[in-house]
Amino acid sequence: MHNKNRKILSLFSIAVVLLLSISTAFSGVPNEPHNANAIWIEPSTVNLTTANPAHTIGYKFNITVWANMTTLAGGASGIDTWQVKLYFNKTYLKALRTDYTEPGPPKTSQLFAGIPTTPVAPMIDNVAGFVLHAETVAPSWKTVPCNGSLFWIEFNVTKVPSKGQTLTSLFNIDNVDTALIDDQGNFYPPNGSTTPYNGQYKFESVAAQYTLTITSTVGGTTSPSPSTYSYAQGTKVSVTAMPGAGYTLDHWELDGPNVGAPNPIEVTMDTDHTLHAVFSPVPIEGTILYVDPPEIVDPNMVPSSTFAINITIDDVANLRICEFNLTYDTNVLSWVGIEIFKVQGKTPSAICMFDDEAGYMWVKLTYSGSITTDSPIALVRIRFHVDAIGATPLDLTNTTLTNSEGQPITHTAIDGFFASLIQDLAITSVVSSPNSAYRGQLVTINVTAKNLGNQPESFDVKAYYDTGLIGTQHVTNLTPNTEVKLTFTWNTSLAEPYRNYTIKAEATILPYEQNTADNTYNDGTVQILIQDLAITSVVPSRSWVYQGWQLNINATAKNLGNNSQTFNVAMYYDNSLIGTKQVVDLAPNAEITLIFVWNTSSVAPCHNYTITGKIAILPWEFNVTNNIYIDGNVKVRFLGDVDGNGQVDIFDVRLIAAAFGSYPGNPRWNPDYDLNQSGGIDIFDIRLAAKNFGKQCVP
Repeated sequence: MHNKNRKILSLFSIAVVLLLSISTAFSGVPNEPHNANAIWIEPSTVNLTTANPAHTIGYKFNITVWANMTTLAGGASGIDTWQVKLYFNKTYLKALRTDYTEPGPPKTSQLFAGIPTTPVAPMIDNVAGFVLHAETVAPSWKTVPCNGSLFWIEFNVTKVPSKGQTLTSLFNIDNVDTALIDDQGNFYPPNGSTTPYNGQYKFESVAAQYTLTITSTVGGTTSPSPSTYSYAQGTKVSVTAMPGAGYTLDHWELDGPNVGAPNPIEVTMDTDHTLHAVFSPVPIEGTILYVDPPEIVDPNMVPSSTFAINITIDDVANLRICEFNLTYDTNVLSWVGIEIFKVQGKTPSAICMFDDEAGYMWVKLTYSGSITTDSPIALVRIRFHVDAIGATPLDLTNTTLTNSEGQPITHTAIDGFFASLIQDLAITSVVSSPNSAYRGQLVTINVTAKNLGNQPESFDVKAYYDTGLIGTQHVTNLTPNTEVKLTFTWNTSLAEPYRNYTIKAEATILPYEQNTADNTYNDGTVQILIQDLAITSVVPSRSWVYQGWQLNINATAKNLGNNSQTFNVAMYYDNSLIGTKQVVDLAPNAEITLIFVWNTSSVAPCHNYTITGKIAILPWEFNVTNNIYIDGNVKVRFLGDVDGNGQVDIFDVRLIAAAFGSYPGNPRWNPDYDLNQSGGIDIFDIRLAAKNFGKQCVP
């Protein structure tokens, strides 16, 4: 109880002259009034989320502190004096300003609205993370209220949580340095502390990022187009299949399994996903003549291999004559032979013409009787020799089907395709330099990509830090069994400090690629470090000094980074150097206090000098704004100007003379009168003032 009285009385005693003010009215009603002697915060919870683009670094919001007194001691009529110390999360918030009444229209709920008060200048300490505020009713005023708002604080968001992190911390009312006092001098509650109802600061960061890799078979594409995309956790991504002519969406494969054919499909980003669109030819109504199988893609079909295809008919009635051309690329294939099948017991007469140099064959089949079927029947088998690695369409052209009456049969002809390609890209190496970097430093990432296939390939290579894209480079016509070295530069300015990032590179997945596992290569990690030196305080031992006196200046320097640092701290008055001190191997998160001695013998009096501490900026330093700390002003007076009016006159001499013979502890002692700093007031101090008699500051 007595300690609290001393704290508050000493706080109020700093006002030499009472500053009477009429408090502006404050509007609004607390969200949840408390039926007790209490102090609380409105709003009780501040909810922020980086899903709102405004809720990032620099966002501002207010809170208001309220008080209520329902139980009074005998003779008391209401709250006469209050003091509140409120702590906040200094890592993520900065207190910008505080006052008794919030800006805006007139308010009606402020505690001392319309009452003369003696306010105390509030204290904001963003280093320790608290605001200290107090107010007392002027002595002449007797009618005091029992409830209302006390003051408001404006905060600025200085940091957001890590991705996917939800931060919850309190606006904590300290119940030791917080009190309500009634007009009889009683503290509430009587034990000397106040029941606090703390507020809450909740900040949810945008969720982690995950990748969605979209691929498709031949026969169509997707929207978004096949590629790799990054999305925030929980995002629902809609992907639409876009079949090409003659194709339809058969099904989707999500991370491997068949998940049906909804179109569009929605993928929830709760982890990294792969989505594969499978297209199939549209079933054709009516008679069809087609190459079977429609597609042969086999990297094992090296030169000198052979394979066969059938020319097959389906769903036909009364067929007597079948005629067709088949063309192919002679750089890839050559014709070997043809086999004519007996169909429904009927062996056709056949006329065949072959031009293997032109890649062309013509076949005409005439049956002795009509052929009718509603299921596939192979008419001929054609065998090919693989001459070279490559791909070629097997074009079925100039097809004619004729019935027994000599009339043409409407039908659809479907081509085939052959490929003996080996498509295989690989990232064989990813090397980061350096393996640890300061935020803002450039990191070089060397990537080696290799074509393990058997034909030239053009493709993209992407480099990532975790899911963040560093860059994309295009490789054109990389020949088989050769490699290319690519250099990416990662600017780490946007990286989060104190994290290890996985560095990886990815090559485009090609159609029909046999091995996709080696398209991605993880290098390992790059650790992001912080270099950040700060001067957290500069405190002169006095706010004014006589010319010729020495003034001690305490400077506190702190290493906010994660490596030990050696550096110099310089102290200035205006632009003139007071001195420099070296700090050696200051450990991370450690601080040191240095004492500078300013000899004012050569300093001109009658001026306010700005005291500034500076630390040289390190390469890639995280925050350079805290390398400079400006304390404020120190006034230099003429020696003997004890009353500070800018001149040494008889009044100064009289004041010193009145203290003649005093010493520390004596009621008449004043250290400002001890001009020679001998520890007592004597004739020599009076003499020094007399020697400067008449000196004055020139306006």
